[in-house]
Amino acid sequence: MREAATCIQRMQKALTQMNVQLANVISDISGLTGQAIIRAIVAGERNPRKLATLSDPRVQASQEIAKSLEGNWRPELLFVLQQEVDLYDTYQKRIAERLRRNRNRAGGRKKNQIADRRKRL
Repeated sequence: MREAATCIQRMQKALTQMNVQLANVISDISGLTGQAIIRAIVAGERNPRKLATLSDPRVQASQEIAKSLEGNWRPELLFVLQQEVDLYDTYQKRIAERLRRNRNRAGGRKKNQIADRRKRL
């Protein structure tokens, strides 16, 4: 999980170096709004107003979000941002897989415990 957090920090660094101040207007760039905006940037969207429309309806600061998204889109930093998004996705898949395996193991242990109890009765 630390690796995923490191990816988020690197995404933030790339955004900051492009003068995109997204973290100043949303609390967590790993949340739905932050990830939707970052993924749109990586996909090629550069219009701050269009990017701001990707924010969750509960976020009241769409004007501020649009202002924070006026950056200088340097290709080398967009590349870094893309790499970090890809790594973040990989880590998230691994975490989900590990959690699923742990749940399956726990479920298997419960079944064995129930079977053992029935044998004793």
